[in-house]
Amino acid sequence: MQSEARIDNCTITYNECYANGGGIFTCGEDSNAVSVITNCVIANNIGNYSGAMSSFDYNSFVKIENCTITNNEGACRYVNEGAEYQIGGLECWDGRASITNSIIWGNIGVSIDTGDINDVNDVVVTYSDIQMFDSNGFSDPCAIWDGEGNINEDPLFADPDIWVSDYHLKSSSGRWDPEDLDNQ
Repeated sequence: MQSEARIDNCTITYNECYANGGGIFTCGEDSNAVSVITNCVIANNIGNYSGAMSSFDYNSFVKIENCTITNNEGACRYVNEGAEYQIGGLECWDGRASITNSIIWGNIGVSIDTGDINDVNDVVVTYSDIQMFDSNGFSDPCAIWDGEGNINEDPLFADPDIWVSDYHLKSSSGRWDPEDLDNQ
């Protein structure tokens, strides 16, 4: 069985589920099944296991480009080798993911969880702003997700509290062209 999805220019907000992926859930039996998510805002979603999205089992592949994933909440606390944590951003269990030119910030719980993946290289992140956490679940401003051009800095959203779900960046953020970080 194989299915593919393309989600482009969408705002996925205020959803709630009692399992994986409050905003988006992808799953596929065929390693050739690809879901592509571009130019989207995925915000204010709640999932018991992961807030924003889940790429789950059977070698599914999700490609995320130019997306903002923020203010999502993984409601359940996982216990893994004595550490408890929540997944607010992307949960990737036995799936693969490519994340480029995206912001994963301000979620309640870790930004990206690779779960059961045997090869951590199955989640490739480049030119993205990823909020990192330490082993105790606290924001760690010194850590940077491995990958070319990645940063861990407040993206300076304009004001999502006044303009509901408006996550464009302040002009002072200096992040207009993430692939061109050398010229900033």
